[in-house]
Amino acid sequence: MARNQADWSDLEYLKSEVARLEALGYAHSDNIDIVLGYAMTLVNLSFEQDLGEAAGTVAKLENLAARYQYQPEIVREYAKGLVNMSQKQSLGEILGTAAKLEALAWRYQDQPDIVQEYAMGLFNASCEQDLGQAAGTVGQLEALAGRYPGQADIVLAYAMGLVNLTSKQGSGEARDTVARLERLAERYQDDPDIVLRYARGLVNLSKHQDAGEARGTVGKLESLAGWYEDQPAIVLRYAMGLVNLSVKQGPGEAAATVAALGALAGRYQDNPDFVAEYATGLANLVFTQDPGEAVRTVATLEVLAGRYQDQPDIVREYAKGLLNLSHRQDRQTAAATQARVSGLATWFEGTFGRPMFE
Repeated sequence: MARNQADWSDLEYLKSEVARLEALGYAHSDNIDIVLGYAMTLVNLSFEQDLGEAAGTVAKLENLAARYQYQPEIVREYAKGLVNMSQKQSLGEILGTAAKLEALAWRYQDQPDIVQEYAMGLFNASCEQDLGQAAGTVGQLEALAGRYPGQADIVLAYAMGLVNLTSKQGSGEARDTVARLERLAERYQDDPDIVLRYARGLVNLSKHQDAGEARGTVGKLESLAGWYEDQPAIVLRYAMGLVNLSVKQGPGEAAATVAALGALAGRYQDNPDFVAEYATGLANLVFTQDPGEAVRTVATLEVLAGRYQDQPDIVREYAKGLLNLSHRQDRQTAAATQARVSGLATWFEGTFGRPMFE
């Protein structure tokens, strides 16, 4: 998860700022605001650096934290730097970093902002772990959330860990994990970030289910989308659930589901993520249709690709639709369709600087 990203992206400028603030901090070591500004800039720098450079930057933060150990706001910056570094590490290295964060969390257990960074370090570890290991780590996050129920960011890290679990689990286990997310979403219903994690868990669950079960799961996503219609990220998960459902349905039901995606795309036409989900649904639908219907569906995809030609995901789905169409055509017509895909692939690589299909 991206955190502490600098407002600027020029690494060299950041390094020069660190040098300037370091000198200023030494000259005014009794001015906590100046020292804190130096520490915050080090955190920003560590986010932008590769692992080798970031380790050196975090070592400077560690020295600051030791020198100003009675200033928790500076110790927190060290914790942030550790979290940034953990995003670049291998699992063994992450666990070592998480141990340092744990030590800080215990020493400063009356400082929830520092404990929050430990929670994020645990989450980063869970992303790299296998299912069994991740389940144990999420258990640690659950314990932290129980100790700090009023700290939304700690609870959020726990919710993120649960979502991560659902991506590794089979249907039965994922269903139980989503139930835990549902309870969190009910308890923290005024926090859309936590509700969003419940929605993400539902999307993951729907991937494993048959059409009947997925229909019920998508119904829950539809309800969330209605309750949080001012939260596009949550509504988008309803669209993702519809896509998952459509691939499990017969042609008639799938067409109705894709029509619902089209309605969402029309409602959120300024958000290309919704249009991309609609395009995905259309491309999948082509594969189930008779040739005449498939041609009309691909024509819709062509319109979308033309309107959103700066969106590679949408253009890619148009190409997929063409490929799916070619499988339903006679040899001569299919060759012409595949030639269109080749031309599109050439344009795509020239425009976006990468292959259309990787």
